[in-house]
Order: sequence, then structure tokens, then C-alpha cells
Amino acid sequence: MPLHISSGITVLALTLVRVLWRLLHAPPPYPADMKRWERNAAHMAHFLLYAAMVLMPLTGWAIISAHPPAGSPGAAVEARSMPAPPPNAPRGRSVMKIWGVVPLPPIRPIQAIGASAGGVEPQKELHAEFVAWHSLGGWILIALLVLHVAGALKHQILDRHAELARMGIGKPGPVATD
Repeated sequence: MPLHISSGITVLALTLVRVLWRLLHAPPPYPADMKRWERNAAHMAHFLLYAAMVLMPLTGWAIISAHPPAGSPGAAVEARSMPAPPPNAPRGRSVMKIWGVVPLPPIRPIQAIGASAGGVEPQKELHAEFVAWHSLGGWILIALLVLHVAGALKHQILDRHAELARMGIGKPGPVATD
């Protein structure tokens, strides 16, 4: 799980840098003969990919934040409802660290819901909702990636556009025809 969380937070940071870059730099132009619906589909796919790359790590972060703060009455209630840990298991919640180095603080408003004994159940329900959204988002992200790759290959192979070069892979210019 630490690898998954560290990877997700890294994706979030890199995506935010990429979005900033994209806002400050115009992308290469689409081929002149590209159909309008293809341009619109490309814009929508890119927007949805960026949204997924931001929302997936945020829902994951929300999942790990949806636990009562250590030492709170809610933490005591949660501890009583959990099975007893093995004797050699570490006690209490440790601070999550990104790549074992940078501490990842919980999202405080989400964590605070379970601070009181009465907030534990609503927090568990919220946790379950975040898990469901994160899971659904994973499948949506996979579908978007497949569509994105399929679209790029369609333009590269069938339409003979230098689409991969447009994305920074290979040499710019038209694709050689047979």
C-alpha cells in the first residue's frame, strides 16, 4: 500500500506540474485535415484524462484520511470494533510517508469527522464511498488510456499523421507512405 499511495501522490504532483505547463504553453497544432469531431473528441479525452489524474490521487488520499485522529474518542471506538492485532504488530497509526521520506498529512476535515464517537459510523460510510469512487475512477482511467492510445495509433497508422512525433516521440513531419 505505501508504494501505491506514494505513486498516486507522485502522479498528482506531476499532473499539477503538467497542467501548469499546459496552461503556459500552447500544444502543437492538430493536422489541418483532422475532422472537427476528432478534435472535439481529443479535447474531451485530454480533459477527462487530466481530471482523472487529479481526482484519482485525491480520492485515494481521502480514503487514507477517513479514519479518526489518533487519541480521539472516535479512535477508541474504532479500535474496539477492529479485530485484535497480532502480538508483534506495530501499535497505533503511523504517519504515512511518500516514498518513505515526505510525511503525507491526512485531509483534516475528513479525518475530523471521526474524532467523536458519534462520527465513526458516518466516517466509515464516507470511507466506503471514497473507495467506491476510487475503484470506479480506476476503471474509467483505464478506459480513457485505451481510447487515447487507440486514437493516437489510428492517426499515426491509418491517417498517416505524424501523431507520435506531435506527442514528442519520433521525428516531426509527415509519415512516409508506402
